[in-house]
Amino acid sequence: MMSITGLFPPKCELDALTNAAIETCDPLDGVEDGLISDLAKCAFDPFTWVGRTAHCRATNKTVVISDAAAIVANFTWTGPRNTNGEFLWYGVDYQARLAGTEAAVEGSAQNAGVAITLCSGNGTCTGLPTGLGDEWFRLFVKKDPDWVYTNIKSAEEFADLFHAGLQEFDSIIGTVDPDLSAFKSAGGKLLTYHGLVRFLTESRRTLKFLIFCNRPTKLSPSKALRTIITVSTVQSRILRIFSASSRFPALRTALAAVEVSRRQYFKH
Repeated sequence: MMSITGLFPPKCELDALTNAAIETCDPLDGVEDGLISDLAKCAFDPFTWVGRTAHCRATNKTVVISDAAAIVANFTWTGPRNTNGEFLWYGVDYQARLAGTEAAVEGSAQNAGVAITLCSGNGTCTGLPTGLGDEWFRLFVKKDPDWVYTNIKSAEEFADLFHAGLQEFDSIIGTVDPDLSAFKSAGGKLLTYHGLVRFLTESRRTLKFLIFCNRPTKLSPSKALRTIITVSTVQSRILRIFSASSRFPALRTALAAVEVSRRQYFKH
């Protein structure tokens, strides 16, 4: 979308919008800990920040939040749509990394983001894809090693490529089907963890997955809540075992923060 619209906001502006979203939605769970934990209540409009100033630590300069930054941030949070505005896929969470760094392009996923830009000394910026979508379209969908993502000229063309990939590969490698009945029948049990900050995190998809999986059980809301509390209590005991170890002070600190958030959640 940056290529189609010609909008390439600098990292500082995207980081400022991410920080603004965190500041707006952090207190909604009753605990101000620098994390957006109640995503259901979080509704941040990046366009309300257009024209405001933000300080860039990397360059030690002050910038004005542009329409371009708000548009690109909004694209990533709402997720891709076709030209009719119909849903294609989920966007990332407000706290997920947008801008990333140049190191991500060199293979460091730790620094990756969904809207990386590279800006020259004169302020001109260009897009810097991490390669995931680019290689998927180029090698799997188009099957043309010379094809480049800048060939996409419209949202409609993107949607066509999106659907072409689904039609050919979804039955082979698709991972969105929540039917795990065969796994359950085989005696399988699943323990999973879901973060909210990584640039590929799509918690809204996972929440819908969990809701779908719980429908066949027909659990009452109270019983479902007791199940969650039971699981959380076991998790809490595990956390305390790890926290007791003096060999991992950083881990102990992090787990203590998790425990505080957990207690506050069930308090409300």
